Amino acid sequence: MGRGLLSDYSRQAESYDLTRSASPAVAKALRAAIADAPGRRLADIGGGTGNYALSLAEHGWEPLVIDRSPQMLQRAADKGSPLCSLRPSASRWTTRASTRP
Repeated sequence: MGRGLLSDYSRQAESYDLTRSASPAVAKALRAAIADAPGRRLADIGGGTGNYALSLAEHGWEPLVIDRSPQMLQRAADKGSPLCSLRPSASRWTTRASTRP
């Protein structure tokens, strides 16, 4: 897949929120699905500009927006507190080798 998708979303960051808001129905269903979670912190992986993370934060959750696009994360940061964000780097991640019998 390369970096094609990353550049596409990087270009889309400026107008992303104009066409992709957090759907109230989806946000309600999401809150219901995680209502019994053991804590209030959560990771919004691929969270883009943080629309759903912000919706959850408004209901007492503590989301961390994780996305590959620095432009998308900047838009999330521009929405202000309470959103925190993280840009992962797969080149720095390590995995443990699994052993199978």
